[in-house]
Amino acid sequence: MNSIPVALSFTIHVNNTLPFEVNILSDEEIQSLQDKYTRKIKTEMKQKWSYQSLLKSLASNRTEYKAQLGTIATYSLSSHFCHYDWIGVSSRLAQLESAYDEKDEIYDILHCYRILSNILSFEMFRASEYVRVNNFSSAHTLAIIDKIFESLYRIDSFCNTSLENEEQPRS
Repeated sequence: MNSIPVALSFTIHVNNTLPFEVNILSDEEIQSLQDKYTRKIKTEMKQKWSYQSLLKSLASNRTEYKAQLGTIATYSLSSHFCHYDWIGVSSRLAQLESAYDEKDEIYDILHCYRILSNILSFEMFRASEYVRVNNFSSAHTLAIIDKIFESLYRIDSFCNTSLENEEQPRS
């Protein structure tokens, strides 16, 4: 089987149904790698493989990615929400504590829908690119992708319509 080494702990197997296999490193191997590279090199590696860097690189070569450049800030924030890390939890908690007003509850609900929409959009973009790069054309998979795009359209339409209705003057 042909293999292409990628980064430190991933191997992509060519012509395999699995996109990648993760090698579980022992504590000693992890420590050895951490000791081997300076902080600067580790930071550069993280930046090189970051969403922002990868997207900018793709956008420089393919025009369809240029429209996605606007997702960089949203991706970062959504990532914090998805991972439920300190930035995601504390920023949302601060927003809720400082600005809670019962009559504005619809905005919190719509914000949650927007986060869901963003996450699905990022994953669909990723899945679509995987399908394109691997010249994958399963009718079943493409039908699922279409259904998810339809769901995204419904979520976004609901959010936009709800916002428009909230912003109209009440008589």
